[in-house]
Amino acid sequence: QTRQATPAARAKQQAAQVVQEKKLDGLDLLGLVLAEHSLPGLSAKDALLRNANFRRADLTEACFDGANLSNAHFDEAKLQGTNFIGADCEGATFAGADLRGADFTNAFLLAASFSPSARLDQSTRISDAQIETLLPAEAAYVAAAIGRNDTAG
Repeated sequence: QTRQATPAARAKQQAAQVVQEKKLDGLDLLGLVLAEHSLPGLSAKDALLRNANFRRADLTEACFDGANLSNAHFDEAKLQGTNFIGADCEGATFAGADLRGADFTNAFLLAASFSPSARLDQSTRISDAQIETLLPAEAAYVAAAIGRNDTAG
């Protein structure tokens, strides 16, 4: 009889494969844990990464275009130059993350959390319309960080 791997063993195996290949395009990896891994240039286009844990990971210049990152944790992650174009980031947390140069064009940011310490600047691409979907305190924090004084239409 063939013994089935436990979910924890499968998750560990998946993480090891990701670290080696840096490619997750189109994969469904609910709850993937890559906290504190160094994965600059990771490609995760159209991946399903709900509830994933990327805390303190180095994801510099990674690509999450079209990915489902709902409720994912990017707290204190290095995300400079990372693309989230068209990604679903509903409920994702970015506290303390370095998002300078990150691109959130057409990303869904409802209930995403950036404050109190995410590093954003004028090179971070987030539209006024996206800022308006954030909770008021989050919207004010993001608007000030990227140099927008007024997000009201």
